[in-house]
Parts: sequence; structure tokens; C-alpha cells
Amino acid sequence: MIEMTVRKTSEQGNNHYSFTQTLSFDNTIGGKRNKESLNHSIAHAIASLRVQHGFSWEDINECIKIKNVSEKKRN
Repeated sequence: MIEMTVRKTSEQGNNHYSFTQTLSFDNTIGGKRNKESLNHSIAHAIASLRVQHGFSWEDINECIKIKNVSEKKRN
């Protein structure tokens, strides 16, 4: 599982706002782990946000961090 945190900032008239969102998605598609499948997952995650929040790829100003959370510590 990959988590990608992105930030959207905008200026509308005198209003300034910043919106931060963390996307979580699988880093495999059909068992494949490569850049193409990762990009596919990112595109789907952003498409989902667009539907939910009006958030689109073009709105993302900054990728804050990407981290692989697949291997969490076991107690």
C-alpha cells in the first residue's frame, strides 16, 4: 500500500485556501509492481477524489510525501 500526501492551494478573489489530502492505494495491479501500475493507481485515486471533492490532478500544486506502508511493524 502506498500513501501519497498532496496539497492544493487556490486563490479566488480575496479568499486563500489550502487543502491537504492523503491518498492510499495499492502499489500492485495484477501482481505487477512497476511504474506503469503505480501511475495507474495514482490516476484512479485522484479520479475518486475528483468525484468526492472536486479535486483533480491539475489542482495538485505539491506532492508532499510518498511512503510505502506495505510493511508495517508487527508486534
